[in-house]
Formats: sequence, structure tokens, C-alpha cells
Amino acid sequence: MRKQTAFTLIEILVAMALTVLVGGIVYLFHASGSMQVNKGASSLFISSDLRNKMEIITEDIRNSKAILSLTPEQLKLSTYKNRPPFELGDSSLVTVTYDIEKDSDRKRAILWRTEDKGKPEPLITCDDIEENAFRAYWKGSTEETDSGWYLYPFRSEQNDSWQREFISLVKVKLKVTVKGETAELETSVIPRPAESRTRQPNWKFRS
Repeated sequence: MRKQTAFTLIEILVAMALTVLVGGIVYLFHASGSMQVNKGASSLFISSDLRNKMEIITEDIRNSKAILSLTPEQLKLSTYKNRPPFELGDSSLVTVTYDIEKDSDRKRAILWRTEDKGKPEPLITCDDIEENAFRAYWKGSTEETDSGWYLYPFRSEQNDSWQREFISLVKVKLKVTVKGETAELETSVIPRPAESRTRQPNWKFRS
């Protein structure tokens, strides 16, 4: 008696079901992996762009002659231009203003950068940006430390001109959200010492 070599209908159906199941699992792994790669690439791009924008802000602070006003959402300073044409002394000073604007209806936030009375330029455009971006500390004397001085938080609501003159540390925190991805970068910047008032040429920032 010859053995039956053909597949039965049940065996064919089981094989088809297993093929579909394995194919579905492979597809899910591939789709999940692609999503993770795209998500990682997007996050990396946002962080890299944020670092470049932070470099612009820190360069302005480091080249500044005076901080004119500072709130958690706005920074206004008088700074030396660090690009051609280079000029000497106060003739190269420009007033730079950073201002956060949020539009909750359109779910959009912009960090504007304005030079003198020129047209505001969007430095950062995103879905959301944390408003507490700028903080400052001024150097004052004290008997409670060995060094004889202490960094006091600058009270932006008072905008005291005497305190502003001795601001020795500015903290910048950029926390943005773009298409569901959040990136955060924070740094501390030391302006030129208030005592020296000498321009430091060609400052470069690398974190």
C-alpha cells in the first residue's frame, strides 16, 4: 500500500496560519524598530539644533558690556558684535533682545532675537518652550563666606540697576517640545567681569 504524500486541508490551513503569524511578528518588529530609529534621529536633530542656538545666546552674553533687563521670559543686553565688519570700542555695541512668545491657541512658541530696532528674527520655533529660561546672579559682599562675597539671585521684578551692574552669572535653560519630542539644555554663562569692562575678542563657546 502506497503512503499518502499529499498535504491534508488542515495541514495547509495550519501552515498558512503559521506563515501569517510569523510574518506579522516580523513586520511588528520591523515597524517598531523603524519608529525607534526615527524617534532617536528626531530627538538627536532637535538637541543638536538647540545646542547651536544656545551657542548664539551665550556668545552674546559673554561679549556683553551691560545687561539692560532680565526676566524669566526676556533678556535684553548691550553686547559687542562678534562678526564683520569689526569695529573698536562702543561703536561696535548693539542692543540684543531675546523674548519668548507663546501662542496657546495655535500651539506654537517662538524665541525671538532682535538687534537694536531691527526686525525680530525667530531663533527657535517649536510647539512649546518653557518660560523660565533666564536667571541671573549678582556678586555682593558678605561675612558668611571665606571668600568675602556671595552670588545673590537677581530680582527681575525690581530690575535694580545697581544689582544689574554686578551680575556675574547668567543661567540659560532651553526646554522645547517639537512634534511630541522634548529636548532640554541648560548652561551657566559668566559675562565679562564688571570690574574690567574690557572686550574679550572672538569668544567661542563649546559645551
